[in-house]
Amino acid sequence: MAAQNQSLDSGGKQPTTPTVGTPTFDNTNGNVSVPFTGSTYIGKGTISYTVTSNPGSITATGSSSPIVVSGLTAGTAYTFTVKGTASNGVESGVSSASSSVTPGIKPSAPTIGTASFNNTTGAVSVPYTAGSAGSGGVTFTVASTPSGASGSGASPITPTGITLGTAYTFTVTATNAYGSSTSAASNSITPGIKPSAPTIGTATAGNAQATVAYTAGATGTSGSVTYTATSSPGGLTATGASPITVTGLTNGTAYTFTVTASTVYGSSTSASSNSVTPVAPPYFPPFFPPFFPPFFPPFFPPFFPPFFPPFFPPYFPPFFPPAFK
Repeated sequence: MAAQNQSLDSGGKQPTTPTVGTPTFDNTNGNVSVPFTGSTYIGKGTISYTVTSNPGSITATGSSSPIVVSGLTAGTAYTFTVKGTASNGVESGVSSASSSVTPGIKPSAPTIGTASFNNTTGAVSVPYTAGSAGSGGVTFTVASTPSGASGSGASPITPTGITLGTAYTFTVTATNAYGSSTSAASNSITPGIKPSAPTIGTATAGNAQATVAYTAGATGTSGSVTYTATSSPGGLTATGASPITVTGLTNGTAYTFTVTASTVYGSSTSASSNSVTPVAPPYFPPFFPPFFPPFFPPFFPPFFPPFFPPFFPPYFPPFFPPAFK
């Protein structure tokens, strides 16, 4: 509050004693602001005011309230007094001491890192890089959007209260006795658990293909699981329920197979199957001889000689003895 000045000369009359207010500090720079009610002064000229700290006797001057005092030691408790000085040099009395204030600087905001999750356990990891500690004694806490997940500690922080299958972003806040600063939001992640590996069954060979049996494991967070059988060698694949048929194999080549269970949260692969070798099936030679010879003799001689010429030559003469001619 500015001094009240009038045109009449006070004749050296002393200004009244200012009344000090409650000091506050700026936690970005550690300076203290001291408010006060100015002196009453009937006289010619103006009044300036001086604020003095205790301890340290650090001073700052100004013509109106509040006056900012800088150069203080963070973490030190201070009180302040104010006095007025008229332009003719006459000083007021010194105010009573203010309440105590302990100035300090808050930490700067951390730099958020890339949030990720462990698809085996569902645990979330939120890394960050700390900024300036300010006046020290900093703790770091993580908060989620949507709310419900939180945690604290050194980087990376693993928050608790995560709901699997829910999309989250995270912020990290640095806090000390003088205030706090919060990072920007992280990337969005949707934590979940991948399916467990299938148990491989028996592979069975066919003609240029094989069937691969398996038993599904736990589905993880998502029940929508895709099962893929893969050959070795060749990397030929097929998907489906057990058993899966893998086609396009090379007959005569030995193959083993694995089955992989996959969701949006990751995949897990079985052990290898037994080895199988696809082959082509046998054809005519095994099926026809020796079937024809036993059937011809009872039917043809001596019943068909009149019919041979129109129906059978030139096919059968090489196969029958002279008695049939």
